[in-house]
Amino acid sequence: MTNYSQLLKALSAQQSEQIKEFQTTKFWEYAANELSAVLERDEIHNFRDDPACLTYFVPTYGYPAMGLDKSQLTEIKKIADKARPKQKNTIDQFISGHNHANADHRAIQGCVTALGYDPFLTFDESKVGNPSELFTFNGKNVSRPAHNYMLGLLFLISHERDAALNSVVEVGGGHGVLGEILFKSSLGTDRYINFDIPPTCIFAEYYLSKVLPELFASDLSSRWNTPMNSADLSGLHVRPNWDISSLNGPVDLFVNYHSFQEMEPAVVQKYIEEISRLRPSFLLLRNIREGKQVTTANKLGVETPTKAENYIDWLRDEFHLVEQNSRTFGFVTADNFHSELSLWKRK
Repeated sequence: MTNYSQLLKALSAQQSEQIKEFQTTKFWEYAANELSAVLERDEIHNFRDDPACLTYFVPTYGYPAMGLDKSQLTEIKKIADKARPKQKNTIDQFISGHNHANADHRAIQGCVTALGYDPFLTFDESKVGNPSELFTFNGKNVSRPAHNYMLGLLFLISHERDAALNSVVEVGGGHGVLGEILFKSSLGTDRYINFDIPPTCIFAEYYLSKVLPELFASDLSSRWNTPMNSADLSGLHVRPNWDISSLNGPVDLFVNYHSFQEMEPAVVQKYIEEISRLRPSFLLLRNIREGKQVTTANKLGVETPTKAENYIDWLRDEFHLVEQNSRTFGFVTADNFHSELSLWKRK
């Protein structure tokens, strides 16, 4: 059995040897400490029900991501308890996140109907990690991060029906559900490689090694000491973030969801240099158009936000911006921040 606390210590020691851009950013310094505590308590088997994990890399439709705190939800539930059945169901579906989940499900079904096929028809999400939130549609389980990735992949396919997705690389892949989707779909993926900082990469390794053990081909306890060619790899791989500099391409698709917005611009630019070297055919990015909030004494954030216009400046020489979308395939928050998908094609 893996000692995840010891693995974290080993990876943290390796990270301290890396260049500045591969160190933990300001935003993640605090988060990494909270997530490390989950590993030190030997609670990785419950990570999808842990408050720190739900806050930082396992997004939900309901609490805590919906923006209402526990005291507010308690008061709303008191109203529901006194309501008639229809009213109670209306309130319950709102606070559980079911309404939002159903809206995303409808968008996905509308898209696959228009395409004439459903690549996710047999996808049934694993319960590894003891998820606090899963919804069932058409008899299959699905979470918010899975829906997010499905929407992004359909965004890509709707523009490029015949796009090859044989080789997919991601930076900041959360608990690895994109890998699960790719290998439980009919998209023809042969390899998925997720690069992420410790401790988050440990959760992804745990998840994917349990969900698809026969396809899991990585081991965070071993180092990549020589350059690795993408074409020589197959299956699912989770690697520490600095190992991206040891990978050679080309790859079909690069994905980043949410984590570039949590980095300072110079760090994002370093990753873009590494990504450009891999010569991906497509880039699929989802980040806040307006940038992450700036850190204050009372709120976690970044020193300098990375905004949508930054990606245009950094990518336009090598990539063509196909479309940006937040209303249909992304999400607009109640306070009007745009979680925006952008699709880029190599020129």
